[in-house]
Amino acid sequence: MDLMLYADQMLDLFKEYQRYAVALTEHVLKDGVVDSVGLGGSSTSMSVISPDLHRAFSLPFGKAICDVTHRFDKPVLYHMCGKSRQALPITAEMGVDCFDALECPPTGNVDLAEVKSTFGKKIALRGNVNSSHVMLNGTVEAVKQAVIKCMNDAKQGGGYILGVGDQTPANTPDENIFAMVESGRRHGRYD
Repeated sequence: MDLMLYADQMLDLFKEYQRYAVALTEHVLKDGVVDSVGLGGSSTSMSVISPDLHRAFSLPFGKAICDVTHRFDKPVLYHMCGKSRQALPITAEMGVDCFDALECPPTGNVDLAEVKSTFGKKIALRGNVNSSHVMLNGTVEAVKQAVIKCMNDAKQGGGYILGVGDQTPANTPDENIFAMVESGRRHGRYD
C-alpha cells in the first residue's frame, strides 16, 4: 500500500536501498566465491503488484544489480512466482540472464512454449512444473507428463532448466520428486 499511497517517499527509500544493494553486491562478487546472483521474489509477482509498479520500482533496481553483476561476468537469475507473464518484458529490460519459476496455470499464467518463443534466444528459462497441483498433490504419472510437456515446450535450442514453478512444498511425496528427476533425465537429453 505504501507504494501507492507514498510513491515519492518510497522512490527515495528504494534509491537508498539500491545504492546499498549495489555496493553489497559488488563487495560480495569482488571478495566472495559466487556463481550467480538471484533477484526477485513474491512481492514482484503480478499476483501482488501491477506492471506499472514493477516498472517503477523493480526495473531500476534490477538494472543496477545486473550491471554490477555482469561486470564480474556472472549471470543474474530473476525469480518471480505467481502470475508473472505480464512482467517478463519489463524484467527482460533489466538485463537478466534467466527467468525463474514461470508458473503455469492455475497458480501462474505462463505458457512455457510461448515464453520460449518470445525470450528463449536471449534469456534462459527455469521452472514451470506446478508445485502444488502436480508435485504436491499429483500422481507420479502427472509429474512425468508435466516434465515431458516442459521439455517439449522449452528444451529445443537449449537454455531451459527443468524445475518447479515456484518451490517444492515440504510434504511433496518422495516418489513425485524421484519421478521428476528420472523423467527429466530421460526426456531432457539432446539427440
